[in-house]
Amino acid sequence: MTDLSSFMVLVNRHVKLTRILGKSALKSFHSEMINYRHLAGELWSDRDGYNCRILRQITTPFAGYVEHLMKASRTCLVRVDRNQYSVPAQWSGKVVSIRVFADHLDIVAEGRTIATHQRNFLRDQLICNPWHYLSVLEKKPGAIRHGALFQNWELPKAIRHVREKLQKQDKNERAFVDLLLLTREAGLDALETACELALESGA
Repeated sequence: MTDLSSFMVLVNRHVKLTRILGKSALKSFHSEMINYRHLAGELWSDRDGYNCRILRQITTPFAGYVEHLMKASRTCLVRVDRNQYSVPAQWSGKVVSIRVFADHLDIVAEGRTIATHQRNFLRDQLICNPWHYLSVLEKKPGAIRHGALFQNWELPKAIRHVREKLQKQDKNERAFVDLLLLTREAGLDALETACELALESGA
């Protein structure tokens, strides 16, 4: 028998052996799967109420967050994962609860959510919501012109246009802050509509 013939015989033997082992493993796997399905069916069928006695009942929904208690700084910030997030100014210096979810965090005080931020996964970032500093603007309206936080404030288009018109006038900071303060009672949508009407009328 030539070397090539011997080699081909060995290959054929290996192929046959692999097929035999493969079929055996598949039968074993199939049998185990049948047993698993049977056990799973028995577990969840609960025909006689037995499973209700052995499985722990879910009494509260899974929260899905990690909670921290911390004191907000005097600049209305809390630190989470080496980043700083703003809280409404009235909570400056007070203890709040930070609930850290996978993609965002809620800041809670007195049983209600007072702020929500998208989580930032970089480090040493400052994540601020300008609306949290509205009460600061009420006392220091000039900050809206000089504060870096308010320079690129993403306000609705009509409100931005009113701001631009007021910037051409004296004491525009006070007038614009007074407009923003209206959102406390009327809401942002109402202020936007009022600004649209004012612009349409040529005011």
